[in-house]
Amino acid sequence: MNNFFSIVSLFFISISIYGQEYKEKLSNDVCKCFTENNKKGINTLENCFTQNIGNYRNEFDKLIDKNSSISEYEQGEIIGKKIFFEMQQNLIQKCDAYFLFFENLREQSILAMKKKYSQSKMDSITTLISKNKTTDLIWERANLYFANSELKNAEIDYQECLKMDPNHIPSMFFLGWLHERNKNYSKAIELYKIILNATKKQEIVLFIEIATRKSKE
Repeated sequence: MNNFFSIVSLFFISISIYGQEYKEKLSNDVCKCFTENNKKGINTLENCFTQNIGNYRNEFDKLIDKNSSISEYEQGEIIGKKIFFEMQQNLIQKCDAYFLFFENLREQSILAMKKKYSQSKMDSITTLISKNKTTDLIWERANLYFANSELKNAEIDYQECLKMDPNHIPSMFFLGWLHERNKNYSKAIELYKIILNATKKQEIVLFIEIATRKSKE
């Protein structure tokens, strides 16, 4: 990944903040590439981005800040990461292949959770909770319910975690995802925004974009 962004930075030494039109074109080109190649592996998006970015270096010709204490190379790397992330937001909204790919990854993660837990595991956790009620145990049981589509029970446990610890981000995140699965997109978006404000983790923006797209369909 670091090598990938190092390559990207070479092309983005002179990006214009007024290059939104070209960013849109780049996103469209990457979408086309991804749509044609998305079954080739997880690195397809990066490969498509790298293949297409060189076509736009003339359009993004605003000089970076020569007087900055940050080197031109480092500025280019920062800008490259920013453009790559903004492009993903655009792809979720407008590129069906990428949206479905992202959603499939999430479904696979649910299946992985389901394989991890068994009914005996549920019984064991419930017994432990009866003896020592902790956030970690309740959260683990909630995940078991979530993975097996017992969403009402999962919601009860996630809410219980948040009563015990109002800042329990994992419960907040899965509760948002649970609301998505129940098509309560406004509630999901609300929780994702709280998480984003609390953690400042950019990837949460992508979950907001997914829920937003679903709310419009």
